[in-house]
Amino acid sequence: MNKPSKVRNAFTELRAVLGDSISAMDALELASALVDIFDDTNEGADDWGHGPTPFDERPLTQVFADGGWRVLNRATRLEEELEREEHLEMMYHQGLARLSMEYY
Repeated sequence: MNKPSKVRNAFTELRAVLGDSISAMDALELASALVDIFDDTNEGADDWGHGPTPFDERPLTQVFADGGWRVLNRATRLEEELEREEHLEMMYHQGLARLSMEYY
């Protein structure tokens, strides 16, 4: 079943369950979001045994499909993680240097 059919089915079910408590536009947006969440083709899964393709192994067209925002976000997170590691290593090194000066 293609995505428009899935969205239409989800929309119909949402309208049947929620009725007029939600606007048609909100129901359509929610239906589209639900289809995106549960659509396993977005993750690039090879098959059931391997799971989704790791980010570093995805094709460039897929990685940059959102204009490169995921790449930039990932780079920022990696830089922050590296800074934390460097800070911890520096604290560890300073502690060892202080210990060696006190006892040796």
